[in-house]
Amino acid sequence: MSMLTFLFTGYSPVDRAQKALLWALALTGALLIPLTVSFTRLVRQAELETHLRKALLNQTVTFQRLELLKTDTNWLSNPPQVRLSVSAQSPVTSKQVSLLEAFLEKEIGQRFSLIFEVSQVKEIRGEKLDSPHK
Repeated sequence: MSMLTFLFTGYSPVDRAQKALLWALALTGALLIPLTVSFTRLVRQAELETHLRKALLNQTVTFQRLELLKTDTNWLSNPPQVRLSVSAQSPVTSKQVSLLEAFLEKEIGQRFSLIFEVSQVKEIRGEKLDSPHK
């Protein structure tokens, strides 16, 4: 941009700056290709994660009894691994995980490997004590 500014303001003649300007444009174009590919991949991953989250939370009975605390997706593994940290009053079974993986593959069109980290929640209440001082 500074080269263009100097050209437009008349500090440098166009014929002298032409070679440098062409090099700058060529290198910028070469950088745009991998940046565009990476950006497209990141957008696709974000869309898949959003769709995954919506499908799990809104369309499954299993997640209606769980509280989702955190998700982390490893896109480098094949299939992508989704680590789900949840809290629950009852355990999550491996059959439920397999059914969820099959549901997601059908719903989203991509296979995922789900890994649940389940924190068991146990509800404990205090006893009602009879007070001698009424």
